[in-house]
Amino acid sequence: MDGRGVRPRGRVRAMSKTPRATKKLDQAQFFLALLRAENAKVIGKDARGIDAYTSACLGALKSAVYRLEKDVGRAAFTAGESRFKGRLDSVERHRYERMRNQRDFDVHEGDLPTTTAERAIPAHLAPPGVRFFAPPGVAVPNPVPGGEPAFSIGWVIAQEVHLDAAAVETTCARYVDLVARLLAEFK
Repeated sequence: MDGRGVRPRGRVRAMSKTPRATKKLDQAQFFLALLRAENAKVIGKDARGIDAYTSACLGALKSAVYRLEKDVGRAAFTAGESRFKGRLDSVERHRYERMRNQRDFDVHEGDLPTTTAERAIPAHLAPPGVRFFAPPGVAVPNPVPGGEPAFSIGWVIAQEVHLDAAAVETTCARYVDLVARLLAEFK
């Protein structure tokens, strides 16, 4: 029977061994999509939204790991997680542990250690609706030292939120990938 008390007819598809963990991974992917969209905005970026989506993504990922342990049992989880971590290189292993710790820090101790980086967008590549005025034929140097291209007819300064020296959505996407691979260990 399903949750409504209705018995399905015909052949029933095989259920995942980890449906509750898979649901949390799906939620993390949902929050990651919202995070990507918000941090990609050039104008009108909502810092609270970025913080909330990052926190929600990390929380859902940690819940996926907890639910995986409950779904498969502690002994099977410990053995599977150990195999999984043994196949990770040192950078990915550190990232996996950091993901779990960042969620705990965010929930129990303080804010996530995010930073903001500025980037300059050449005016001719600015999103629709952004207007700029510049003298014709004048090339202006990039206001971000070392930024590319070096010159443009004008610039729009955009901010990007970072976590662990990468755009926050890149870091979260790496975390989502790690948890997806962990869940695949138990299929």
